[in-house]
Amino acid sequence: MHLEEALNSKMDIKALIFDMDGLLFDSERIVQRSWEIAGNELGIQHMGEVIYHTLGMNRTGRNEYFRKYIREDFPFEEFGELTRDNFWKIVDKEVQKNCWHTEKHRGIRWR
Repeated sequence: MHLEEALNSKMDIKALIFDMDGLLFDSERIVQRSWEIAGNELGIQHMGEVIYHTLGMNRTGRNEYFRKYIREDFPFEEFGELTRDNFWKIVDKEVQKNCWHTEKHRGIRWR
């Protein structure tokens, strides 16, 4: 179950934890993996390494970087969709593997 579904359900949620600095969950590593997978799906190699050249950039800055250093016709929208989809697939897998091993939490997907 995704967080939005949980919030709209009759679940008795007591708290939410937002991990903004990666202390609890290494989101940078997952974003890097999602970029690598999306790049491979688009036939663009080594996109996971490109993330380190774009840290701190907003979307406009990243798009300019992609256009200049990857290719002029970089598929921004498709890349964005693929990276988001891959990110949540990886997160769901990591959460199930690392965080929620009790029967109480099995099957819950957090977003």
